[in-house]
Amino acid sequence: KLKIVPVRHYIFSKTDRDAHFWSAIYIASNNKVYVGTSTHASAASVYEFDIATSTMRHLANLTILLGELGKGIWTNGKIHVKMQELDGYVYFSSFCEDNGPPAIDAGSYNGAYWFRINIETGKVEALAKVSSLWGNTGQAMDKKRRIIYGLDEIGHLRRYFIDEDYTEDLGRVDDWDVCRTIFTDEAGNVYGS
Repeated sequence: KLKIVPVRHYIFSKTDRDAHFWSAIYIASNNKVYVGTSTHASAASVYEFDIATSTMRHLANLTILLGELGKGIWTNGKIHVKMQELDGYVYFSSFCEDNGPPAIDAGSYNGAYWFRINIETGKVEALAKVSSLWGNTGQAMDKKRRIIYGLDEIGHLRRYFIDEDYTEDLGRVDDWDVCRTIFTDEAGNVYGS
């Protein structure tokens, strides 16, 4: 016997070309849902959904935030990572994969960044660069040591020191393809597959 369940749906934007999202969805301590979208050949956007009022608010278009819009370059068009919260901020990082038409040189890409959302104001801020070439597909936070780890598409593990706003490449730990899920333990070890 089939059970019918009502489902509500909410539109992200009527103007931005948000195609989908991967792992970038997080319910923060303020009882709001943060979502990072992904597109091909356009821009990633960040949204805040207020559960109490059922309203969606567009917080940032990463292409505009980073000054990439209209320059004819590959853009930060994807957010593939899980988001984490610390000290009133939700952290995430960007990604670029085939994010521009073939006529645009992939070498025009300026790189991926770490970002944070102030959950009190909704302001999205670009932080240090992840890499000039690759963004993260996996992300995990070590809250005790205030470090975020990211694993990119070609297998490099990077760590971002929150207080120093600095990224360090720890080298290649994966041969290929994409490990989208990494996590940390209490001792500060990072695990993936």
